[in-house]
Amino acid sequence: MKKKLTKNQKIAIGVGVALALGLGLYFWNRNRLNKKRKKECEDKGGVWNPKTKECTMPPPQVAGVIDKAVDNLNFKSGSDEIVTSSFASLRELATTLKNYTNYNLNLVGHTDSQGADDYNLDLSNRRANAVKNFLVREGVEESRISAIGKGETEPIADNNTSEGRAKNRRVEFNLIETTSSDNNTSSFDGVNSDLGL
Repeated sequence: MKKKLTKNQKIAIGVGVALALGLGLYFWNRNRLNKKRKKECEDKGGVWNPKTKECTMPPPQVAGVIDKAVDNLNFKSGSDEIVTSSFASLRELATTLKNYTNYNLNLVGHTDSQGADDYNLDLSNRRANAVKNFLVREGVEESRISAIGKGETEPIADNNTSEGRAKNRRVEFNLIETTSSDNNTSSFDGVNSDLGL
């Protein structure tokens, strides 16, 4: 025999369901708004702190120097050798990083889809590390720079056109702000293309 719920039990169940739905909606909406705020922050060139959910703008000197290094970075075709015309802006970036020790740098290499997957992964890794090694030789502490290659796995343009392939051949410069009090990190992204494969 089934027991019938009393009026108070029905009310309690209704309140519980309403609370659960309300909390779920609150957290879903908060997460959605934080993602939107993060995108808006990064679109403006800001640095998003995931812990505090705040956007800060890197000093104009830092953001401008990264943009310049990104725009000027080129490699010899099919190689991890940085062309000499890239040196001046990379030296300027090294000087800036030495002056702004609260920023670290994450370098991510990418290629287009021409060639074998393994070759492209290796080339993208060597290129990211070539930039890292250059900056370390210029006096930036090695522990402040990380480098990784992603090969052709994250295209930003169509690999079926020469323009798209040129955009996909890049090293991303992700500036990471560190705070000594709680080791928060946030990032500012820059990207570049190279001269050839």
